[in-house]
Amino acid sequence: MEKRRPNYYDDMDPQDGGGDNGSLYRMVRILLTALMILLIAAAAGGLYWMIRSEQDPAPPAEVQAEQEEHETVRAVREVLAAPQEEQSEAPQEVPVSEPEEPVREVPAESEEEQEAPEGGVRYRVHRVRSNESLEDIAREYDLDPRTIVSVNRITSLEEVRQGAELQIPDRDGQLYAIRRGDSLARIANSFGMGYMTLAQENNLDLNSVIYPGDTLFIPRITMSSSEYRRIIGTFAVPPVGGSITTPFRSKAHPITQEIMEEFPGVEYSVPKGTSVSAAAAGRVIGILQDSDGLGTYIELSHEEGYQTVYGHLDRVLVREGQQVRQGENIAESGSTGLTLRPVLYFSISKDGIPLDPETFF
Repeated sequence: MEKRRPNYYDDMDPQDGGGDNGSLYRMVRILLTALMILLIAAAAGGLYWMIRSEQDPAPPAEVQAEQEEHETVRAVREVLAAPQEEQSEAPQEVPVSEPEEPVREVPAESEEEQEAPEGGVRYRVHRVRSNESLEDIAREYDLDPRTIVSVNRITSLEEVRQGAELQIPDRDGQLYAIRRGDSLARIANSFGMGYMTLAQENNLDLNSVIYPGDTLFIPRITMSSSEYRRIIGTFAVPPVGGSITTPFRSKAHPITQEIMEEFPGVEYSVPKGTSVSAAAAGRVIGILQDSDGLGTYIELSHEEGYQTVYGHLDRVLVREGQQVRQGENIAESGSTGLTLRPVLYFSISKDGIPLDPETFF
C-alpha cells in the first residue's frame, strides 16, 4: 500500500499558539465574541426601555391641559390668600340697607383720620336739676350746647326741664338720621371724613348694615348759631306785646268764618298804632300793598333763608333795603286789608316753608 505523504497541517493543533494561522484564528474568535456581547447588550437595553415605556406612558394632550389648569387655579388661590397689605389699597364698600344701591368708590383714610382716638363715642345719662340751664349742663361736661341739643333732638327749651334725662356724649358732635340710599361712605364724604373713622366713632365694624331711621354720631358741629338760637328761643322775639289770638294755621275767614287751615302765620289783637318791632335782625326786602289780604305789609330777610312778614299795618317806619336790628321799631299796627278789626299779622318762614312763630319764642 502506498504510504500518504505527511502534511504540514496535519501536525498543527488549532489551539496551538504558534504560527500565523493560529494568531488569525484567535483574533477572529475574539471579534466574534465582542460582537456577540454588543448584540446582547443592545437587545437588553431595548427591552428595558420598552418595559419602562409601557409602565409610564407619556401623558396625552388632555391630561397636560388639565394639569396646567390646576396649576393656574392654585396660583390664583395663593394670590387671594396673600396678606391684605399686598392687595389693592382701595377699601371695600360697606354693605348698605338698600340692595339696589350701587357700589361707590370709597376714599382712602387720611393719615390724620387713621390716628383718630381708639374707641367710639360713649354716653352717660344726666338728670336735669332744678333751675339748671342748657348752658350749665354743657359747661359741666365741657361740651358745646349745640351737641346736647342735637344728640337729644331738642326742639324747645321746654324739653330741658327738671327731672328730664339727657344723653351726654363724651365728645362734641351731632346726630345724623340715616336716609334711604345712605351708606357709611356717602355719609362720611358729606361731612369730610373717612368712612373708617365714622364706623369707629359709632362702634361699628366695616361690614355693619345701616338702616333708614337709625342715627349715627358725627364728630362735627354743623348746627348754625341761628338754628341754635331758634331752638332756645333767642333767634326771634315777638313783634308786639300780648298774646297770640289767632294760632298758626287756624284763622277763621273774616267773612265766611271758615277755618283757613293753610293760614301761614299768626295774629295779635292790638290797638291801632301799636309799635311793631323786627323779630330778628335783617334787611327790608319789600314794602307792599294787598287790599284783599294783608293790606300794607313789610317783608324782612334774615340769615340762613329765614323771612318774616308783618301785615295789616297802618304806618311804615323803614325803607326798602334798610338793615334793621332785632327789636327795632319798623311800623305801627292798623286794620288795612282783609280784616274787621285792628290786628297785626306775623309769620316766619325758612326757604319758603311756613313755620309756627310760637316755637321761636
